[in-house]
Amino acid sequence: MTATAESAADAAAVARVLAGDHDAFAELVRRHQNPLYRYARGLGLDHDTALDLVQETFVKAFARCDQCREADRFRSWLFRVFRNTMLDWAKNVRRTEVSILDVDDAAHDEDFAERLALREALGGALTALPSILREAFLLRHNLGHPYEEIAEITGITLSAAKMRVARAREALREALDADYGDVTSAGSRSS
Repeated sequence: MTATAESAADAAAVARVLAGDHDAFAELVRRHQNPLYRYARGLGLDHDTALDLVQETFVKAFARCDQCREADRFRSWLFRVFRNTMLDWAKNVRRTEVSILDVDDAAHDEDFAERLALREALGGALTALPSILREAFLLRHNLGHPYEEIAEITGITLSAAKMRVARAREALREALDADYGDVTSAGSRSS
């Protein structure tokens, strides 16, 4: 589904919810629960906390659906609701650091050890980023949000969103280049 088609489908579902068709909200949940969960995990939340916050976000979104002023921008609005839910949670709970990348141990080919080391290095480099850079990077590169939505979700200007993504990319490149040589152009570890 294209972004335009998804926005139109979201707007139609929101209109149906506001008209009293509560089952239409299930469509919105199905469409957005996995991206919200991946976003939460990418921000360093453990599995259970990510699930809890995503669920809480949908409960809040359902209760406040009438506050979504532009139904065709439901996705951005929903991510803002999640972000605010997460920030409220973070104020009340002491967070523990977790790996932001799950390692799939099913692969057994000869490159597995090198790929595993690179994934762990990337996970460590992402975790080491300041949270504002990590968040912008994950919204752009993990979830595919355009810069305009990143700015809207995080409450910053468009130029600040672009700058945060660029700074995150550069910091990751530097961290990985220090351990793996020029990974950005070679595509693999240099000896």
